[in-house]
Formats: sequence, structure tokens, C-alpha cells
Amino acid sequence: MKIYLNFSASILGSAADKIDRRFHTIEVEEGTTARELLMALKIPAEDAMFVLINGAETKSDQILKDGDRLGILPAISGG
Repeated sequence: MKIYLNFSASILGSAADKIDRRFHTIEVEEGTTARELLMALKIPAEDAMFVLINGAETKSDQILKDGDRLGILPAISGG
């Protein structure tokens, strides 16, 4: 099934060997969770503070569905 990925620039560096741009489509098997996909892309859990599926924040153990848009955002700090 097809999943659409959207990463922040800082996370893209973690997955650079698997993806070559911020917006990407990837094929995964049915039943794959967001966490499993992050592990397959070698994105450390601490880099993926916020996981969004179709624009809504969710837990990383959420099972992905065909056509889902997976957004991965790092923790944001400010001052």
C-alpha cells in the first residue's frame, strides 16, 4: 500500500539513505505501523517527537492505511 511521507528538514537527514526529498511516497505492507516505518527508515524515536497521520497527531503504534499521509516532526525548542 502507498503512504505519503512529509518530514521536517532535520529528520530528513536521519533518513537520507532511504529518501531523497522532503515529500516522498513509499510502499509498505498492510498492517505496518508508523513506528515500524520509522524503524525501517532508520529514524531514531527521539527525532520523531510528533507523529501525524492525515494531519492529526497520533501514537506511533497506529496502523497505517493505504493513502495515509504520515508527517514526522521533531521537538521544537525556543527561547
